[in-house]
Amino acid sequence: MRSDLAAAAALPQLPRWQYLCYFAGALAVQFTWGLTAVATRYVQTRAPQPVPTLQLWVVASVIAWVGLLLFYSIPSAVQQQLLKRKAARQQGAASAASDANLADKQQQQQQQQEQQQQQQHHHHHHKWQRLRAAVRVAALSILIGTLLNMSAVGSAGAAKLVNAYVVQLLLLLTPLVCALCNMLVMRQPSPPKLLHAVLLSLAGGGMVLGGYWAQERQQAAGSSTAAPAQAKYVVLGVVVALLAMVGQALYFVLVQLTRTSLSAQQVLWGNRNVAFVVVLPLALAAEGTSWSWVAALRPSDWGAMVFIGIGVQTLGAMGMQWTTRAIGAAAVSSVSSLRLVASVVGSVLVLHETPTHPLVWCGFVLVVVAMWVYTAYQYKSQPVPQSGAAASTQQLARGSSCSSRNSNGDGQLPIHQTAGELGRQGGCSLQEDWRRAALLTAAGSDPSWQLFAPLVSNTAAKSACSDMPQPAASRTESVPVVMQQAAPSAAPPSDSWHLEGRHLEQRQQ
Repeated sequence: MRSDLAAAAALPQLPRWQYLCYFAGALAVQFTWGLTAVATRYVQTRAPQPVPTLQLWVVASVIAWVGLLLFYSIPSAVQQQLLKRKAARQQGAASAASDANLADKQQQQQQQQEQQQQQQHHHHHHKWQRLRAAVRVAALSILIGTLLNMSAVGSAGAAKLVNAYVVQLLLLLTPLVCALCNMLVMRQPSPPKLLHAVLLSLAGGGMVLGGYWAQERQQAAGSSTAAPAQAKYVVLGVVVALLAMVGQALYFVLVQLTRTSLSAQQVLWGNRNVAFVVVLPLALAAEGTSWSWVAALRPSDWGAMVFIGIGVQTLGAMGMQWTTRAIGAAAVSSVSSLRLVASVVGSVLVLHETPTHPLVWCGFVLVVVAMWVYTAYQYKSQPVPQSGAAASTQQLARGSSCSSRNSNGDGQLPIHQTAGELGRQGGCSLQEDWRRAALLTAAGSDPSWQLFAPLVSNTAAKSACSDMPQPAASRTESVPVVMQQAAPSAAPPSDSWHLEGRHLEQRQQ
């Protein structure tokens, strides 16, 4: 079971520049999602009429449905049609240019008839397979969409009870849950310095939370009834935010696990469909059927709604999915602390709710510095791809050092060293071509080896790479190699022997 999960969660090997592009995209996506609570709080606190949380999310999902259709589905359909037309033109040009005769056409028709018969024979079986696959895809899409909507609705509801940056603070626990799932369930390596970055982010978030509590106590000091009421709201908001955090962590994990079984379009449309199938009935049952607040929204309120629907639920969801399937849930969730930064910045600039306690700003600076250092370390830790010449030079250097360790003091190899030992020791760090070259160079310097060089070239790589003992009948394990310095008058091995062991004609003197 765990091996299947590990195979499903395996990530592609990306070059350094591409990994860094995805990592930068994850930073931008997390910052954008951090502004969700700010926009939600703006609509719920500044609108002329009270705005229910679930109804707000349904309206934002309608806007996101239109945005997904415009920004993803229609461009994807147009691209597919262009690719099909291009393939049809290429196929037509190839068929017109080919010199197909009547016999070839009859053979093709016969093959097509056989294929149609086979398809009809297996049609019933394939029908049930397609049905099961469709049910599985629908179930996974609904599950992923439910988790995402649970996280988003929970964040919006918590933002109505407490300040936006407190909600984002509790969501900072998401990287810990993702890291545990990454190690225990998916068995994937975590990004370097992940634990250090998460701990620093939690420390900064704790400072922000402590400053918030101190600020609330100062504001409620003159009222005896305001403090208990505020405490009730804070406790309820914390519980809702923790549920949103769990849904968000599971969303990251499932997006990575389904990278080979669900397409991007299936996941995105699953998110949108759940908003109508699940959230709409909940909104009608819990918040009633009065939607008069929609008509009372002002242009600034509609701007915040469009930002939630297009900027977050459409573009943000697309970026979240692409980055998670490219660099992993642990890497994307590790920069979730940028949501706290975005919520503080948005609260100051949009909501004009400036924190007054210095501890809040100390935690804010600590999170920003931790994310900056963590991003720089990700850039530094990514391997730099080497060019072909550099890689060949490095292979030669390793092979030379390995050969020098096996040689005597005068630069000669032991006399009783066999060809198999030479392949395992003298060429232990070389690729197959370099192993063949080293063995054939030794063979070309001794005339008695002329008959055995082809055997060495064909079996040297196998003897060098295999850790199992070779059979006793192997020629490469029984023929001794005498490594002597070649005489100055001897012709170079490349003049008489090819690297693959084929004998060439001697050059005419």
